[in-house]
Amino acid sequence: MPIPTELFATMMGRLASDSAAESAAEAIRLWQTLFRKFSPLIGPLSAELLFVRSIAAHEAAFPWLPRLGPGATRTAYAEFERSLNDRTSEDIVAANHALLLTYITVLADLIGLRLATKFLSTTFTEDETTKNIEE
Repeated sequence: MPIPTELFATMMGRLASDSAAESAAEAIRLWQTLFRKFSPLIGPLSAELLFVRSIAAHEAAFPWLPRLGPGATRTAYAEFERSLNDRTSEDIVAANHALLLTYITVLADLIGLRLATKFLSTTFTEDETTKNIEE
């Protein structure tokens, strides 16, 4: 894993819930936070394409993820958000774990591990675990 395990666990820890609705809401919030942070850095299209690449990498493991093709009328994120409906909390957490790991790995390859880790750390600073990583 390219980023510190504690940071990844902090990001994923928000998704763990007994309620599928809560897990879905946290997944949506997590991705919105990431897009808001990285869109200005790498551009909105690149942030979207990294997400599409992450989904494509895990279509076989999670067949309920959206199939994204040319000419789609909705963004990958909008399709992903819809795909969370009627999923179990376990499905949501497992899929987001895989998607997030792929997204961060490709992002680190694109902008560098150090910069990606720094941006992710500052994005998730409200958690004490992340504050300890930064010190």
